[in-house]
Amino acid sequence: MSTDDEREGEPLESAVDLYVMGAAMRSLPGRIVRRDGPELWVAVFDGRLEDGEAVCLQSETSAPWLYGKVKGVESDGAFCIHIDGSHTPDRREFSRVWGPLNLRFQALDDDGYELASLRWLRKGEGIGPRWQRPPMFMDFSGSGARFETRGVEPAEPDQRLLVGIQIPGDMEEHRFTARAVRTLNHDSQLAIHFLEANEGAIAALVDFAERIQEQLVDLLGDPQGPSEDEEDAEF
Repeated sequence: MSTDDEREGEPLESAVDLYVMGAAMRSLPGRIVRRDGPELWVAVFDGRLEDGEAVCLQSETSAPWLYGKVKGVESDGAFCIHIDGSHTPDRREFSRVWGPLNLRFQALDDDGYELASLRWLRKGEGIGPRWQRPPMFMDFSGSGARFETRGVEPAEPDQRLLVGIQIPGDMEEHRFTARAVRTLNHDSQLAIHFLEANEGAIAALVDFAERIQEQLVDLLGDPQGPSEDEEDAEF
């Protein structure tokens, strides 16, 4: 390695602000020092990152935001981040947010829904050990969520679900029952609408969404209100 700024892979990029998204929101200044496929390495100027933390960053002013998870740190102090996807925040409407949630779900038959939902909400008991776990980054609000079905068995429209959600950095899992609203983008995404929740679950989700919204307002400016074409935002 001839200089601190030269590594294998793509050339050194411009400085970035790295935003950690979880129970404790924070930003860290740094720079991207190397990229290799879906992974990039960031040298952080002040502070550190923990394995598994959800982060977002924008490599260029006009580029989409990159969302991913911290995989570890190299011997020279650069943090490896695996990029899960990209997203362009909407300046007009912040009622929904795009961010990280550790979500798992089980799809139910109509016959067993009532008893299974009671056991889940009251005791945290699912219908077996197998849960579907979609990718971490998704659209969500206090009324539902929309996520990619990559690597999971999607539910059928109108099917009932048991849903567990953990906010990154928070040990508590919040429990919901939900209805699969519809599949989107050639069945690559699933939208769900929450039906019931255990005590404090919706408030925790709304609080997390509001913190992400506040962060977006700082980055993008005040929202201008939704357009008339955004009525299909229902989960």
